[in-house]
Amino acid sequence: MSRSEKLWCIKIESNKAYLFKGGKKLQGARHIVAATAVETNVRRDKIKTLLKIEFDYININGGKENIQFVNGINPQYFNRFGSDDDFQKIDTKDPKELAEQITTAADKLSINSTSTARTNATSSQRTPETQRKRSLSRTYSVDQSTSKKKKKETTSTSQYVKNIQVRCNECRLDDSTHFIPIDKFVIPPKERQIREVDEGFVSSLKTSLKDHPEGNYEPLFVLVKDVDTKEHFDKTKLGEYQYEVLGGTHLTLATKHLNQESPTNKYYKGRIARIYIGLKDEEARWLGAMHNNTGSCRHGLSYKDEVEICRTQLYQTTGVDPSGEPPKPSDTWRDMCSSLLNKPKRNLSEVFTMAQSSGVVWGHFLTVNQKYENGQLKDQKIKNSEIVKGKPLLKQWQLKELCSLGNEDRAFLLQKVVNIEMSLEEMNVAGKQIKLVKPVQEAIVNFFKMERWDEAETKFGDGVSVDKLLRHAVKAFEASHSFQNYLRHLKNMLSSDEVTALDIFDGQQGTKGIALNLNVQDVNQEAASKLPNYDGAFLTIANVTENKEIAQDVVKAVSRLNFTKLTFFNIVLFVDIKDISTVKDVLKKEGAFEIQTGHFFKKQKNNCNGSVLHNVLTSFLIGHWSVSNTLSEEHITGVNANVIEINGDREIHLPLEAYEWCRLDSDDLRCGVLTDGCGMGNPLSPVLANIFMAKLEADVVRPFNPPFYDRYVDDIFSKRKLDEPDRLLEKMNE
Repeated sequence: MSRSEKLWCIKIESNKAYLFKGGKKLQGARHIVAATAVETNVRRDKIKTLLKIEFDYININGGKENIQFVNGINPQYFNRFGSDDDFQKIDTKDPKELAEQITTAADKLSINSTSTARTNATSSQRTPETQRKRSLSRTYSVDQSTSKKKKKETTSTSQYVKNIQVRCNECRLDDSTHFIPIDKFVIPPKERQIREVDEGFVSSLKTSLKDHPEGNYEPLFVLVKDVDTKEHFDKTKLGEYQYEVLGGTHLTLATKHLNQESPTNKYYKGRIARIYIGLKDEEARWLGAMHNNTGSCRHGLSYKDEVEICRTQLYQTTGVDPSGEPPKPSDTWRDMCSSLLNKPKRNLSEVFTMAQSSGVVWGHFLTVNQKYENGQLKDQKIKNSEIVKGKPLLKQWQLKELCSLGNEDRAFLLQKVVNIEMSLEEMNVAGKQIKLVKPVQEAIVNFFKMERWDEAETKFGDGVSVDKLLRHAVKAFEASHSFQNYLRHLKNMLSSDEVTALDIFDGQQGTKGIALNLNVQDVNQEAASKLPNYDGAFLTIANVTENKEIAQDVVKAVSRLNFTKLTFFNIVLFVDIKDISTVKDVLKKEGAFEIQTGHFFKKQKNNCNGSVLHNVLTSFLIGHWSVSNTLSEEHITGVNANVIEINGDREIHLPLEAYEWCRLDSDDLRCGVLTDGCGMGNPLSPVLANIFMAKLEADVVRPFNPPFYDRYVDDIFSKRKLDEPDRLLEKMNE
């Protein structure tokens, strides 16, 4: 039987609890009324405590009877994450405790069933509240710390840690171990604890101790209470002192529980321990960590444990109040943490970063961990192995992206996760975006001499949205022509009265262009045909993968403007593979006599082990127009296959090489037009820009050299006077 088939849970239907095993409701059983722990012979020489589930029972005369009891239910496979309501809150694998809590929850359900039924009847008449749409805030902080590469470290122990080790050896009572009665052990205060108690691990230890009570368990590390020096300790009164358990806390608690259940069992009356006297808090924590690293019943540290240990050490070594903001680390802090966790410092950089988070971030961090352990985060999937172990534990890699962000951004993202507005995966994607746009944000803030990024959002609105900033998130973006134009556009937005100049851009093969914000209805075929030196566009390339609706606008505009200029031309449209049929109909409707379908195969640079299926095809359609409705040599690409291999990247849907292939395999490049869609609902701007400005430099710019030719080509367009295009056209006609 597989592990998933062994898992069982308790679900509620019609205010009654039912047993589910392997994801299926137990047939023939009514609702659960109680549970008891029963010792069962699983083998000839082994007794195990399992559960006996009792169901509501009706003896049907002359018919099939309902199941009254089910024996042999293994508490280790109880899946609280798959259970409902109070049964989901049961956080124990101990047979007796589990049986008691199941019975209590079933009794509570029975008592409340009548009132619950009334409540459900009333609430069923109400209209469900519409779920609020969640969206990622665009507010990002400016002051961010960036992680820097550090020199390769050696794993040698620092002198500071060696001194602590020497001190611990000096404080040890002697080289022997001593038997101490179980009732003399106490839990140390928080400042001497290496971590919190894990009740799930205590439960598993109890099971192990029951199976092997005479086992050879690691000696405890204990600190004598209220004794400062070895000289004040009386060995003859060893059983009269109290001892704080520094190492072996879970074993001690498990033994205490079993001693209460079986007070006559000699194996549970006490534990062997090494005794220490006069340790400081830091030395006590170090000793506890050493016990955990070497013990035979070692309880591995979780990511949360590691961060908490480092944070506790951070406050203890500096003497700062733990309720305040984290202090600056001491010179020995990282060395000490490395020793406590038994890991080299170079492997703990992200743990160190998270341990130094602000108080707000720390609170969110603990809440996220708690919700994760209870399976309460958005889109969280819990593995069967985690259920058997007791609870899922948050891993370091799941919060990796936070470590390169500042406290304000960490708090913002973690708050989203806490509020179930964002999954951990979505948080990491958002974290990557924040990291990418941060340098761009800082450049904008510095350029306009602002104090915070909030000011930029207030002044520029959607002009500084994350999508727009990501377009400039490349290396050396400050010196790029596009970013300089972007800054000029933002500068012009500061004054609504200022007339923003048009901006010339350099096209392929020495052509020039400007971006004009026009609607399809504004395109006048007769006026366009009068533009001097415009010979038509032999090749137009457009990307409509994101919005197939703009395909008709692009094709209609190009075909109308080319009608009196060229006897043949071509339009290439990049399309989503599912939209090929629809876009084909558009090309055919607008007069294309021949339509070809091709695909670019994106050869991946790196293989990804364990990846799901990934689309590596980018489809395109080539529409051919000709007054004779025949293909000429100018239409032929010389390629004898409809699948072309290009270099690709998983993150880039449409590589630049795809555009270049279409351009380079066309014979006539004099009037080439490239457009990648367009924002503000206008796909025609790039097309018209090339048409309008292909020869404008020779006719206007060079003779007049006007100072106002300044443009930004994208989905942001310049403000200008209403008569400005007319005045430009007059100059061109002159």
